[in-house]
Amino acid sequence: MNSKPRLTEQTESQAGLVGEKYGSIRVPGEVEAPEFEMILDAALEAGLDTHVLEEWYCRDENAVPPAYYLKPKAQMLKNYQNSMESSSAAKLKNDKAWRNVSEEIKRIFRRSVLQLQEKGTMKPPQAKKFLCSALEDELDFALGKQTPAFLKKCVCYIRKISNFDRHAKLPEMAKYMDIIVAEDRVMRNQEAYERLLKVRDEFIPTVVASSNLRVYSSVTHCDMKLGYSQEVESHYVEGLCKQFYEDMVDIIQATVQQNFDTETDPLYDEILQHLSLCKNFSAFYDYTSETLDLVQEYLLPSKGSRMSPLVVYGGPCTGKTLLLAEVAKQAYTWLQTEMGPETDPVVIVRFVGSSEFATNLCTLLQSICEQIAINYNCLIHFLPNKIQEMRELLVNLLGEPSFHRPLVIVLDALEQLSEADEARKLWWLPTHLPRTVRIVVSTLPNKHGILQKLRCLIHDEGRYVELVQRDRKACSQILKQQLLGLKRKVTSGQQIYVNEALAKCTLPMFVNLIYREVVHWRSHKDVDDRSLCSTVHESIEQLFYSVENKLGQRFVFRALGYITMAKVGLTEVELEDILSLDNSVLGDIMVSSNLKNPLRISYDLVARLKEELEGYLLERQVHNVTLMVWANRHLQLIAQKLYLSNEEDVHQMHSLLAEYFLGAWSGGRKKIFHCDNNHFASLNISQHKNPHSQQPSHKEASAEKYSYDRQTP
Repeated sequence: MNSKPRLTEQTESQAGLVGEKYGSIRVPGEVEAPEFEMILDAALEAGLDTHVLEEWYCRDENAVPPAYYLKPKAQMLKNYQNSMESSSAAKLKNDKAWRNVSEEIKRIFRRSVLQLQEKGTMKPPQAKKFLCSALEDELDFALGKQTPAFLKKCVCYIRKISNFDRHAKLPEMAKYMDIIVAEDRVMRNQEAYERLLKVRDEFIPTVVASSNLRVYSSVTHCDMKLGYSQEVESHYVEGLCKQFYEDMVDIIQATVQQNFDTETDPLYDEILQHLSLCKNFSAFYDYTSETLDLVQEYLLPSKGSRMSPLVVYGGPCTGKTLLLAEVAKQAYTWLQTEMGPETDPVVIVRFVGSSEFATNLCTLLQSICEQIAINYNCLIHFLPNKIQEMRELLVNLLGEPSFHRPLVIVLDALEQLSEADEARKLWWLPTHLPRTVRIVVSTLPNKHGILQKLRCLIHDEGRYVELVQRDRKACSQILKQQLLGLKRKVTSGQQIYVNEALAKCTLPMFVNLIYREVVHWRSHKDVDDRSLCSTVHESIEQLFYSVENKLGQRFVFRALGYITMAKVGLTEVELEDILSLDNSVLGDIMVSSNLKNPLRISYDLVARLKEELEGYLLERQVHNVTLMVWANRHLQLIAQKLYLSNEEDVHQMHSLLAEYFLGAWSGGRKKIFHCDNNHFASLNISQHKNPHSQQPSHKEASAEKYSYDRQTP
């Protein structure tokens, strides 16, 4: 849902390929109820059989406004899921059945929409979404409403083929151009060709005229006898690949600032990591809170001569980290708005325990001191070796901020500090602050006695803010607003079960987990008191099980297991490489007829995993490398419980990780793959029980073994 806007936000550049084929119209996945019913009436008026629409589309009252959505193929086609896991006749039968259904749906939509357009009942912009192909829709999305700066990093390749029409009757030509059969003659579809010309010769040149979009146009000449032969295709693809490589290198070099000094600076790396976490956490602070107003009031200038730190405390999952991330994000704007545009505040944020530097007291204070010194142009001749002297340096540096350049330090999760240097006694925390300095800290109330020690150091009760579970009605309203943001809602009948769940827990993370579940509810699906869990940990388990059902239990089991096992996280490419070396994963997702070198899982599986766990599986910058890590320890804890509780599994996974990072299978060295779908069932991983899964029947084991290269060049 709302995937296109998110794609634009997350994509640095886009590449388009335009050939001689416009493509057919698409089967709409969801249509607003008034439009669908209007199209259905038009089809009946035209004498069309609408049985296929009534069978395949279902009304959904959870959509805002109500809509009809296309039912999943797995629900409508017999044994669809099992047939997709093989190359059997059942798969061919289902493929043919879906082609027939989709063509009939397209035919009804096309005729009905054209008829409505002729009558003036449906305006051209409204009709366009039902009549354009995926090519036109995607080009319009990618290039139509973008800034010149974004388009400068995009590229479009246009390929024209000469003498194409004379070879239209060759069967393979249907892959490259739109073909119709009329009066036993095979010819080019002129309507599709005209639409292609509008996109290729009108829309794209218009975009080029208003931006620096790179466009390459080439003409391929068909073989006079063979038409568009494999030799012609290979020659074109080779040239396209070379040009694409050169363009990508050029765009990357023009976009990325190659500042190797800062890239290798540990302080730069540490600051970048915490800013990255701050951005991720603050993105999920999507509700108003009196607590946020209290923190804002504390940060603004006051008449008092001295200040003390502000302490935010609360139990697990009460939203302390999200709150402090939002404070760090907003602090600059708050101060500048209050004190004038000439004010240039400095905001320093550390999520304690999220990195090695931010766990040890000495390195934590050192990085904060260095960041203050750089921002206020203070020369530090040497960094102290003793922790007491480091604390003195920090106190001295706190005297540098001014009213035009105030300082805000945000420290989340003090309980995550290591025991070294008696850090948890908080002797190092400055309790008397200059008027231009603010420090905001957070902690659990009953961990290592942190809160009790803070109360001994800071006596002003006005400097303590407790985060408690919110009121059920307030949480229900938050949930309603989140759903409306995606044009969804819960029905009155479903609301009963939502209220029951919120009566048991109103922690921010629990509300977010409920949101992730109910956003997928359909009004015709049964919902009962078992549909929602009653605790955060149960809800996390339910989330993981739902991801397993979507992407495959074996894939998710090992993928989340490896991420949890890795001490500092894994990159997306590393995870893809590791899963490609894991025979238990490959044995589940590979069809034997598709085995080839290099033997790897599909790259989109990891991308889909990240999308399903967005906000819970975060990206963390370490030494300019983007690693995937869990957003909090509760997710880590449940992943550990579900995926790393069996010794044999853990031993196998540790061995595979060691082999990968030692390069045992790099450089073209091939690893044996035992093509056996029972392989996974024989592992102790089978003890992992997903209560929502439907266990597929396993095929007979194959005794054949082959070696395959598993790594990319």
